Order: sequence, then C-alpha cells, then structure tokens
Amino acid sequence: MVRTGVPILLFGVFLTARSQDWNRARELYQSTEYRASLDILVPIVHKDSAVFGLIGQNYVMIGQYKEAIEALTKATAMEPNNAGFVDWLGPRKAGGLKMGVRQRPATQSRRVRCL
Repeated sequence: MVRTGVPILLFGVFLTARSQDWNRARELYQSTEYRASLDILVPIVHKDSAVFGLIGQNYVMIGQYKEAIEALTKATAMEPNNAGFVDWLGPRKAGGLKMGVRQRPATQSRRVRCL
C-alpha cells in the first residue's frame, strides 16, 4: 500500500507545481506580458495540451506564427475536441494560421482589391 501511495503523491506534487506555473503564465498572458509568459511555459518538461495551447496563443500575440502553428498543432493533437485550439488555428478558407505566413498577405491583398 505504501509503495503505490508514494508515486501518486509525487505525481500530485508534480501537477500542483505545473499548474502553478501555468496559472502564473496565464496571468502574464492576460496582462499582455507574452514573452514573460513564454519564459515560464517553454522550459516546462512535461507539457500537456493546456501548456501547448497557451504557448501557441503567446506566439500568435507576438507575431511568431510558425512557432504558434507548431504549438497549437501539438495541443490539438493531444485534445482534438477542444474547439479553442482549433479556433486559434483557424480554418484554411478563412485565412487561419495553418494557411501559412507567406500566403496570408497575398490573400489579404486580393480581398482588398475585390472591395
């Protein structure tokens, strides 16, 4: 009984520490301190979908779209039914992140010419 309790206890300590880091990073994100938030999130060794999702959101906000796509794709792979991650990536036809950084400006300029 003692042997099975120790790993569970250690796992609980790990989750508490990680969630404190995530909560702090989320607070920084909310206050537009995106790079400070990334400084907390990127070094986390065992990232879950919430961590990858917040990393991706931070990268979007600082304009690093390639890194944002990578992080949000990992988050979506871990939790495919999370509409929030899918929404951040955006559908291709709407000019979402997955469309590619090089393709977006041309698409946007075509829209302007049509108007």
